[in-house]
Amino acid sequence: MASLFTKADEFDALLARAPKRAVPLWEVDDADLAEDAPLAEAYRLLRSIPNVGKVTASKLLACKRPNLVPIRDSVVEQLLGAGELWWRPWRDVVANETIRTTIEAITPPAVPAGTSVLRRLDVILWMVGKGK
Repeated sequence: MASLFTKADEFDALLARAPKRAVPLWEVDDADLAEDAPLAEAYRLLRSIPNVGKVTASKLLACKRPNLVPIRDSVVEQLLGAGELWWRPWRDVVANETIRTTIEAITPPAVPAGTSVLRRLDVILWMVGKGK
């Protein structure tokens, strides 16, 4: 049975071809977000593992690329009107410097240092979507 352990080498090879850890989503090219790009392939590889759904696969990728991979969940997908190419609508939002600056400005001091703008926005959108 396939598992992350049995697919680790393939997963690592895909990540080696993807944009590096510090690269933020708003700085990548369309090619980095295409269906045949290494990140999309890594996402599909994770999804091929039994019991790994959209959210879990995106969270695993986000651990490796926190500035680049948004968490995929139905609440935020609906707010952004995202479909299968779910990180493109995200990039459109975070490409706006005013939005990024505003997120930085409203971040409470209790948020751990180093928490990416992408992750902070994900929490904000999820809370809005849930009516909190």
